[in-house]
Amino acid sequence: MNNISINDFQYRSGHSPVATVMNASTITIPPSLYLILFCLLSWTPGHAAEKWNDPHNYYLATAQNRGDLLHNVEKYHLPQGLEKLRQKKYRRAWEDFDFILRYYPNHPKGLLYMSDLSLRMNKPVQAEKYFQKAFKLYPGYADTHALYGIFLQKSGKLDEAIRQYKKALSLAPDSSETHYNLGLALYNKGDYEGALQHARVAYQLGFPLPGLRKKLRKIGKWTPATQDNASK
Repeated sequence: MNNISINDFQYRSGHSPVATVMNASTITIPPSLYLILFCLLSWTPGHAAEKWNDPHNYYLATAQNRGDLLHNVEKYHLPQGLEKLRQKKYRRAWEDFDFILRYYPNHPKGLLYMSDLSLRMNKPVQAEKYFQKAFKLYPGYADTHALYGIFLQKSGKLDEAIRQYKKALSLAPDSSETHYNLGLALYNKGDYEGALQHARVAYQLGFPLPGLRKKLRKIGKWTPATQDNASK
C-alpha cells in the first residue's frame, strides 16, 4: 500500500455513466458499456472457472498480470468517482466506487475512497458492508485491515482501529504506513509510549510524514536520541 495514511488523502479527475442522445444519429456510449463489451469479447472457455462478472481478488489479478479487466475498471470509474467526490456529487461518486468494489471487493483505493465518501455522507454503515464483504471473500490481506483501521480511526472508534492496525501488522510487519497510523491512534488514546514505539519503527522504515514525530516532540517524548535511533 503506497503511503495511505490517516492524514494523506488525495482526489483526482470525470465521466457521465449515462448514455446521452446527442442528435438523431449520434449516441455517446457510457464507458461501463465499453467495459462490458470488452470483457465479453475477451472471455474464453478457459476462463469458465472465474467469470468476468464474478468478484475478483485485486491482489491476485495484479500478481498474475491479469490486468486488462482491472485496468478498464479503474480507467472508467476511479478518476471519475474522485472528480464527482470533489464536486460533492456523492450519489454519482458512490456509483463509481460501488462498480469498482463489485468487481474487486478488496480493491484498496476503492475501499479507501468509499469509506471516505460514506463519512462525508454521514452513512458509515455503507462502507462497513464493503469491508465485511472484502474480509469474507478474501481474508488475510494486510491492506484491507489497515484501510479498515483508517476508516474506524476517522470514525472515532480508536480501540477497534488499533485492533485492525495490529492485525495488519501481524500480516505485514514492515508496513511503515500502518506503524505510523497505529502510532497516531495510540497517541490519541494517550498511550504515548506505544505511540513512540511505532513512530520509531515507521521512521526507521522510511515513512515521510512528520506529523506523529511533531506530536511526540511537543510532549517531550521525541528527543535527539530518539531521532538518532530512528535513523539507524
